[in-house]
Amino acid sequence: MEFEVIGEVFEWRGPAPFYFVALPKEYAREIDEVKQELTYGWGMITCKIVIDGREYKTAITPKDGTYYIPIKDEIRKLHGLNTGDRVELRLILGF
Repeated sequence: MEFEVIGEVFEWRGPAPFYFVALPKEYAREIDEVKQELTYGWGMITCKIVIDGREYKTAITPKDGTYYIPIKDEIRKLHGLNTGDRVELRLILGF
């Protein structure tokens, strides 16, 4: 499964700051239909994201009726992304 995503970078504060982009809920519903085949536990699904032609491995996590795509700090800084910025990325599941 592959999705083109445009979303806003937001920060979730835990023990350290984490940055995410929320997947549109209509995409989350599509993923929910096949999540049992994709998850490795706790609803986490391995994936790749592509930003500006660069590919990164990560895992989306279910939250609030959708999935959150983590943007690691080094990736965020490399692409000059800050809280509130809109980012366009490709999400690839099931590799």
